[in-house]
Amino acid sequence: MTFDQMIVGGLPKCVPDGKIRYQLFMSGLAARHTYLLNTDSGKAWQMQSVKDKDGNEFHAWFPFVD
Repeated sequence: MTFDQMIVGGLPKCVPDGKIRYQLFMSGLAARHTYLLNTDSGKAWQMQSVKDKDGNEFHAWFPFVD
């Protein structure tokens, strides 16, 4: 497992008070069901692969819509 800085669309600002506000949820059935959850608001983001203007693929978090 590696860690990398990622873009998170629509991420709300928060006070840096040391409180844990986010959790990752990864489904045991399929890796495509990976979510970033805000434990205060209940908002969720889903990780998706996208390509930049040069065709390079990268991962980013997009707001989850039911």
